[in-house]
Amino acid sequence: MGKPYTIRLFMWGYQLHFQASAQHAADTLFKALHPDFEVELFLLGLARDGVKDVHPVCLQPEECGFSPSDFELVRSDAEHHRAVDPERNVICSHPAHQASYDRRIKARADEQAVLSVLNGWRGKKPGEYHFSGFVPVDKYDVGVVVRLHCTAEDQPYRLPKVYADDRYGAPHSLVEAAIREFLFDCKKSLHTPSPELVDEYRGRKTDELLREAGNRLMDTPVWAGGNIYFIYGLFGACNFIAEQTYESEGTVGAMLIAPIGHKNIEQTLRLQAPFCVGEHRAVRKLLQITSVGDSLLCDGSNVIGFGRRRGNYDHTEANLFEVCFTRHYHWELLHGGHSMMRVAYGKPALPRPPLKTEKLASDIGRTFPGLRPDHIERLVALALSACKQRHGALLLIASDAEEEAKRLAKQSTLIEPVILTEDLVGAVSSIDGAVLLAPDGRCFAIGVILDGLATPKGNPARGARFKRDRHR
Repeated sequence: MGKPYTIRLFMWGYQLHFQASAQHAADTLFKALHPDFEVELFLLGLARDGVKDVHPVCLQPEECGFSPSDFELVRSDAEHHRAVDPERNVICSHPAHQASYDRRIKARADEQAVLSVLNGWRGKKPGEYHFSGFVPVDKYDVGVVVRLHCTAEDQPYRLPKVYADDRYGAPHSLVEAAIREFLFDCKKSLHTPSPELVDEYRGRKTDELLREAGNRLMDTPVWAGGNIYFIYGLFGACNFIAEQTYESEGTVGAMLIAPIGHKNIEQTLRLQAPFCVGEHRAVRKLLQITSVGDSLLCDGSNVIGFGRRRGNYDHTEANLFEVCFTRHYHWELLHGGHSMMRVAYGKPALPRPPLKTEKLASDIGRTFPGLRPDHIERLVALALSACKQRHGALLLIASDAEEEAKRLAKQSTLIEPVILTEDLVGAVSSIDGAVLLAPDGRCFAIGVILDGLATPKGNPARGARFKRDRHR
């Protein structure tokens, strides 16, 4: 048996179990958002006022990279932040309202004090720190600290600013919305009549957290549009619209969300009677027009007409968004050409990370020893171009591609060998089947069906998802 674990910086008996379960939940959530997220979670406890004979600061795990002494001045720093808070002198007419207001100012001061330590730490790790705020647990005020770091080359997109008041907390990104929801559940897990008995994180599951994060993110374009009548409802409305069909076709089209009169939008048609974006069937019907022309225009709550972009949009303004309905049950939120969120069947996600070019180049070089560097570079470029295709593409690279093309002639379309370019990838991959390439980038066949043994009775007209008749 292993040596028993002894808690030196003791807050409550189940602190180890709670931290471990919260760490697991955080890993699951943020890995679901992006596989390259690095997630670290620890607990911070400050002894409550008047409590004696205990450690003034506790950490779980104790080997989190910080020491208790780093947080010794958090209480006094929080008092300073509270004393200079711009809303400190606001007086509310009702005592209960005043108490709520004072708690909000205190919580904001506590968060600022803790984050100043985390972000100013001399041995700071890469990424961003987030803090839940404090909850009383036995003799301590306990909070959850999360460090997030995305190791991918392309970082998740974040808006330069938002238009909502700080009290409403409109998020800058899906990641920010997700961390807020997660930390809220961490606090809620400990906010019980007997928090010293809490032994695990009891928050929502990953899918629920992501849906609510997506819901919160869609508040941001509503605030930017200036008409907040439909605040809290845009995410659900887009899901309903994506679910609708029109003459048996799935929803395809685009909607621009911006303030009325935005300088980068040319309005081509104006509705005499604007209607709420929550009228799903009406929106879906008008989107049919946008699939072949202009976009619907929305001020955050109402559909006001049709229009198109014009001029050079200043991305730092963060007040022109686009919702693209790509197919049945699928839609996407974009800003300045950056995808902020993709939603499929009501579940939000970040855009799938692109291929890691360095690893792909290394794998190609290892698979085809002696291949020239310019050929490797060409194959990587073709693979990246294939990733941009709406339904994906399958590139088959073989050292004996010419012989393979002849062997698979009955279940492919042979072409005169040609060096495949990035522009050609979209054209040759638009039909079912693989694109057969030599390592130098020459293409010998398209629409190659790879669902079974090669046969002289093959038929290149059928698709890659063809299923044989079992009764034959």
